[in-house]
Amino acid sequence: MKITVSIFLPLPDNQKIRHYPMTLSNGTTVGEVADSFHIDDTRVWLYVINHHRVLERHEALSEGDHLMVFPPMEGG
Repeated sequence: MKITVSIFLPLPDNQKIRHYPMTLSNGTTVGEVADSFHIDDTRVWLYVINHHRVLERHEALSEGDHLMVFPPMEGG
């Protein structure tokens, strides 16, 4: 299946991921995608699939999904 990934937090190699196409096996989860980019959940504030908040890391992705990963907000 094909999905799109956008990651809005710094990755270990300073790589920027915006609208990155991926081909995955059916049943791949949000957590498995995060793990493939070496993203530690302590650095994630929010996972979103198709503009809807994901509550569980083990939620499966589907064909055509857009997964977005957001860091905690900063500022003041």
